[in-house]
Amino acid sequence: MVVFNGMLKIKICEAVNLKPTAWSLRHAVGPKPQTFLLDPYIALNVDDSRIGQTSTKQKTNSPAWNDEFVTDVCNGRKIEMAVFHDAPIGYDDFVANCTIQFEDLLQNGSRHFEDWIDLEPEGRVYVIIDLSGSSGEGKTVGFLSYSAVNSRFIVHYWTHDSGLLHPKIRVSRAMPFVYETCPAWFSLQ
Repeated sequence: MVVFNGMLKIKICEAVNLKPTAWSLRHAVGPKPQTFLLDPYIALNVDDSRIGQTSTKQKTNSPAWNDEFVTDVCNGRKIEMAVFHDAPIGYDDFVANCTIQFEDLLQNGSRHFEDWIDLEPEGRVYVIIDLSGSSGEGKTVGFLSYSAVNSRFIVHYWTHDSGLLHPKIRVSRAMPFVYETCPAWFSLQ
């Protein structure tokens, strides 16, 4: 899978045709559900890391934000946008979402994307995305150490899940290779 490393600049311009879910209407009082107006905002994530959130627009199903976010990305795989209704009582209500794969953005060689993206279950969002950096295949990195206490080699490694480094440890009595100086950095495919 292709991953992106570098700077992500994303502008969330506007959304159209947002519709409240049945859950969003549970506290609705007054007008018919077809005319219910949302107080929407978009939560923006790269993989599982929160990048930011747009401002909340009051009483509209076609909000215009023009909010811009800039962040560094390490081994990013996808951009996720989720629209929520800023509920006056309890937790905010899910309205719609979409996922954009970095691989799809990078496949045509362009570092600029500007278009409408369909939301699920309903609606569309207009975004402008600029990427500056590099892309490549995801890798795992780590190093080898030796524990004199229990006579074992220990492989310490980190996986690049969700653009973040997650530590892992693997212990073995016999390794097929021995480095004279430890730790020695290596890359696992």
